[in-house]
Order: sequence, then C-alpha cells, then structure tokens
Amino acid sequence: MFDIQDIRKKVLIKYPPFGSFLANLPFIEDYTCLYKGKPTAATDGNAIHFHPDFINSLNEKQQIAIFAHEISHVVLKHLERRTGKDPELWNIACDASINGNLKKDGLELVEGMIERDDALLFSEEELYEIIKDEEKNNNNKKRPQPHVSHDSWDNNQNNSSKTDSSKTIDANSFFEKARQDRIENLKKLKENLVKQALETNPNKDYKNNSINNIDGATRLVDWRRLLENNCRIDKDWTYQNATIEYGVLTPHMEDLPRPTIEILLDTSGSINTQLLRNFLKECLGILTYSKIKVGCFDDDFYGFQEVRNKNDIENFPLKGGGGTNFDIAVKAFSKDADNKIIFTDGLADMPNVSAKIIWVVFGKDKINPLGGKVIYINENQYEDLNKNTSVIRR
Repeated sequence: MFDIQDIRKKVLIKYPPFGSFLANLPFIEDYTCLYKGKPTAATDGNAIHFHPDFINSLNEKQQIAIFAHEISHVVLKHLERRTGKDPELWNIACDASINGNLKKDGLELVEGMIERDDALLFSEEELYEIIKDEEKNNNNKKRPQPHVSHDSWDNNQNNSSKTDSSKTIDANSFFEKARQDRIENLKKLKENLVKQALETNPNKDYKNNSINNIDGATRLVDWRRLLENNCRIDKDWTYQNATIEYGVLTPHMEDLPRPTIEILLDTSGSINTQLLRNFLKECLGILTYSKIKVGCFDDDFYGFQEVRNKNDIENFPLKGGGGTNFDIAVKAFSKDADNKIIFTDGLADMPNVSAKIIWVVFGKDKINPLGGKVIYINENQYEDLNKNTSVIRR
C-alpha cells in the first residue's frame, strides 16, 4: 500500500521548486478518477485527484513521475496559457514537454504517457505549433491519446484570474532550474553532514590515511554470484599449447587471465570510518575472484591503484573528505574494465549519462542511476554495521 505523504516527500526532494505547491495543493483519493474506464490521476488546477488502485499499481519511479506530471501542469500554468488554442492539441504539447523532462530526470513514464523525441527542443507553445502543422499536413494522422483527459480544465477557467499568465516559464527552463536547485540542496546537505562529522570527530580527514582492522568488518555481498560471468580461476587445463605424445593429445595447466575490475570508494565527508572499513572489506571479497584497481573520489578523483593482496588493501591510501561528484566518478572509469563498481552512501545527484556500473549503496538513500545495477545495504544492515555487530550475508 502506497504512502501519499512519502510520495509527496520524494517529489519535493526531486523538485524543490514544487515546495509551495505541494504545501497548498490537496491530494485527494478519488475513486471516480477514471479515464476511459481505467483508474488514473489528474488535476483540475485546484487539487490533485488520484485513484488509489492506479497509484498502487505503479513502482516508485512511476508514482513520482505521475504526481510530478500533474503538479507541473499547475506550476507551469498550462490551463491559463491555453487561451485561443485547440485544447486537445495544447494538452498533447504540454504532456510531451513535461514527460520529456521527467524522463531526462531518470523517472519512469507510465504506459500511455505521451512522448516525443523533440520534446526538449522547444517550449510548449512552439511544440503546440509544430504539432498543429503536423496535423494540418497529415489529415489522416491519429492524435496520440494521453494517460488522462483534461476535460476538467474546462470547468475551471476561473483559475486564470488567480495568476498572471504573462509571467510564465516554459517546462524546459523550469525543470533545468529544478535540477540546479536539487544539486545546490544536496551540496548544502553534504556540507552539513561534513560539518557534523568534523564536530563529532575533529581529526576526521581521509587525506593520506588508511583504515586498519578490516577483519572487523562483515562482508555483505556475494561477489562470486554477482560477478559470475567474469569470475574465473587463475589456472586451468587448456589445449591451446597441447602436445602429442604417442598419438595422445595432452593438455597443460596454464595461467588464464582474470578479469579486471575498477572500484571507486566514496571518501566524501559523510562517509565514516566504519563505512570505509566495510568498503575495503568488500574489495577484499572481490579480489578473491578478480584483479582489481581501487580509487577514491569526493568532488575530485585521486587516481586508481592496483591492489594485489590483503596487505595492499589494509595499507590503501585514502584521500577525500570533501563533497561528492558522481559525474567525476563515472568519467574516471576506463573503457577496458570488465566491471565497474562504486561504493557510496548515495548522497549526491546522479549523473545524466548512462553507464554500466554496479552501485553499492550503504544507508537509507535510494538512487536512480541511468543504467547499471544498484545493490542496497539495507537500513537494518547499515545500523548493525554502525553498532559493529554481525550482519547476515546477502
């Protein structure tokens, strides 16, 4: 069962400029909120109406996308800006513009939500004119059908008197501002966490330090299973250089190359010593099956270093203590790495590029990277780590 307050909070985290609207727009469970007989969500400009069965059928990204979509219509004053336009075509243009930005932000659109490849290239008004010309030049072209009807807008024209429609911004400008606000908020959050960490432990500075006693950390991830496609033993019987003696083909035991894995450790200010100890413990687990190179990053990348044994891990030089920049981290990986892994607490904005990376997230925060795989060390495991107690292996 969904928690509407939790969804509202996640929408606010994703889009800080929605704040005042989220505070004043009622969210109403409405079993009459249907479109073509199917449950949906919609706005009349005064409230967000949603059918509970519809929201329950969605995953987290889709729930955020649906409510962000409906709030965007209100925030961007699409009702007021519709004057003099074909209502249905205007709705299509607005939907395409909003959905293009939601998808760019890593959200998952619900089936039926309108998409256009050129949605991010134009404002809603420009997109409306393009769609109108397309329809004029192709009379047989069927109009796309949105996930919801906006007929309710026709009964709420009085909303236009509440706002100054001349002071509007297009969806692309708004969402870009929302992205910048989110980055700034996360930066401030990180700075506060760093400040709190330094107040708790004034000597906390990872630069040129190493973490001892990694044996005290519990390994949490079954790396053999996760990396099974790339995990091979060092030696095996091979016929590549086989010899023939007395008519018998005899193989030889030969060294086989092991895959190379590049690992980045988040060493920003919010990462405590216990987390670093567990990051390194996981590196030791990966080393059992693969050659590895390990590096540190915060808002800078400090280079990779080859790690060959437990001693290398225990004496690995840790550098960092600043903010977090995942764009820098993603760009640090080389193209020839068989696997790419990031250990982090997830407290930063995700990069806007798709990358095949395994993200191992310790803590409560959920992340939405473009591509790759996310492994969460759940809240109970995380709390157990901080208590230095045993944790059930995943």
